[in-house]
Amino acid sequence: MTVTIESVDVQPDEENGDLVTIRYRAAVDLTGEVPWSGEPPRSLEDLEQTEFVVPLPLDPLEMKARFGDKCANYEWDEHPYDYNYYYYFDPHEEGCDVELSQASLKLTKLHPQKVAYPEYDRLLKPLSEGLFGFTVAVLPGVATDTVRSRLEDELNLEGEEVDGESFTRYRLGGEGIEIVIDFFPSQYYFRQVLGSYQLIYYHGHSNYGTNPYFTNKDAFASGYQVFMVNSCRTYSYYARQILRQKATPEDPEGWAAADVVVNVEPNWISYSARTLKPLLQNLLAGMEAVQSGEEHSAPTWQSIIEEMEWMDGIRYGVAGVRTKSMVDSELAGFTS
Repeated sequence: MTVTIESVDVQPDEENGDLVTIRYRAAVDLTGEVPWSGEPPRSLEDLEQTEFVVPLPLDPLEMKARFGDKCANYEWDEHPYDYNYYYYFDPHEEGCDVELSQASLKLTKLHPQKVAYPEYDRLLKPLSEGLFGFTVAVLPGVATDTVRSRLEDELNLEGEEVDGESFTRYRLGGEGIEIVIDFFPSQYYFRQVLGSYQLIYYHGHSNYGTNPYFTNKDAFASGYQVFMVNSCRTYSYYARQILRQKATPEDPEGWAAADVVVNVEPNWISYSARTLKPLLQNLLAGMEAVQSGEEHSAPTWQSIIEEMEWMDGIRYGVAGVRTKSMVDSELAGFTS
């Protein structure tokens, strides 16, 4: 996520010399929900409102310790901690007496939604004589059996043990096109798989700031890769981080070498595992379409995302995608 902050004014607190007040202006990417009609807004004029007042804590430190439940809304969940208190913060709760700063938010640009495809031609790699496709590393952070069942029960696949390896191998497809899926026992194999698989699927908690999953540029493969980080708010946490590591002097944005499937809402572990099936099935269908010369029938990222959202109920999108004309759309596929 791109955030640009410009400090406008810094003033010391006259009563407490250890405090300062910083007034600033920031530019930030936002995501929004497409209406049930399925038609996204095309311009700012299509929006009913473009300026908002956003009440924020004047002092955001230690909110849980200072205010407890008074300033939190737990209608949909009850896991309040200091580090994720902002999930639940609601200054309109009865008894919330936090001192607020009335920030102003103005929408100044609307990114167009453009049709984009996985780069199927770059996924089609020779696996063996007469067989093409790509390899997948599945890394479950939690609910390992739930994720495995999506492969074995829903995709009707049978795993095989590989001598000397820690993963279980599954194969999807055949007839000249195949996806080889290696199921690892935990997320702690991240550094091992980043340099050798074309699709990395992680399912678990975000662990943002605690586990350096995507911080080593040298750990990544140099070619085109698809990443799916299936946890809470991964667009905010990991999309930009991955694209920065995949960037090169010739491709400073990293878009040419990575598509990053992410979500913008807190997710439920049992539901989110359902998205593995439509992701793999549609990528397989796209490769088969390209191989048979019927590129026009290959699934778009938008259609894949819509199916994933139908399975999960959470909004997904793909960062770093490129359309056929190499346009500048960073985020495609967010639907309701």
